[in-house]
Amino acid sequence: MCSAANISLMNGNEILRIVDAIHRDKAI
Repeated sequence: MCSAANISLMNGNEILRIVDAIHRDKAI
């Protein structure tokens, strides 16, 4: 259970990074 939760949190962080990168590309 803990490992699954950690994986989901890691995936969430990666998604946030991807979204942030997309916004930066649009801003440029």
